[in-house]
Amino acid sequence: MNLLFRVLTAVVLLPGVVWLVWIGGWWLFGLVLLATAVALYEYFHMWAGSDVRMVATGVLIGLGPALVSMLAPRFLGEAMVATMLLTVLGFTVNPGPFETTWKRMATTVLGLAYCGVTLTVLYRLRAEAATPAIGAGWIYLAMIVTWGNDTCAYFAGRLFGRHKLFPLLSPKKTWEGAVGGLAGSIGGALLAHFWFAQHLGLVEALAIGLVAGVLAPLGDLAESLLKRSFEAKDSGRLLPGHGGLLDRVDALMITGPFVYLVATFVHPLLDR
Repeated sequence: MNLLFRVLTAVVLLPGVVWLVWIGGWWLFGLVLLATAVALYEYFHMWAGSDVRMVATGVLIGLGPALVSMLAPRFLGEAMVATMLLTVLGFTVNPGPFETTWKRMATTVLGLAYCGVTLTVLYRLRAEAATPAIGAGWIYLAMIVTWGNDTCAYFAGRLFGRHKLFPLLSPKKTWEGAVGGLAGSIGGALLAHFWFAQHLGLVEALAIGLVAGVLAPLGDLAESLLKRSFEAKDSGRLLPGHGGLLDRVDALMITGPFVYLVATFVHPLLDR
């Protein structure tokens, strides 16, 4: 039944996401901003629980760097510094129990950076590219190597999984699933190379798929670590069969920035 819900959710939502990436502009901007807001909400809700003021404050402050990253990225560093100063000021005025103040402050800063910025690079891939088609292609590449990994890892783990990968964080993940996921990322990168990203060389596509195939499960494990730390089973219940939004985009929050770095520094966007 869980698999059915996973498939139905993907079938319903994925075409809309693909379409919004293609048309770009304010539609894509709105999608990324909404996803960032939901990710911030789920993070702070897992941590702060019923503390509505803390959750709302985390979402509102976290959206600041997100907006700067998408609208004026050259000022992102200054925005992050301002965000940290606001966090320090807030805990100075209202420190709460002194023995846990530093933990709560560090947890807040982590959430603001982790959930407030990482997804915005997807919009920037589209906005900073030489042409809309190339920008959309980079986003599709990030999506296909990430979700190709997740899908192949899921089925390889179910069919062949025997040896636990990291039972302390994720008891269901296996080495067999990780190998299947790696194959899915490499296959996805090759598919992109031959289909819509011909500007990528074959070796370059293989390298991107290989690195993404390692980063994607690490992103998933990182979110599992957060859930364990917050004693939460899922980040939320927004997506039937998947849990919360963070449960669905945790790997993309790592592979997306990686693809952006490749597009910007190794394969300059503006040169294409």
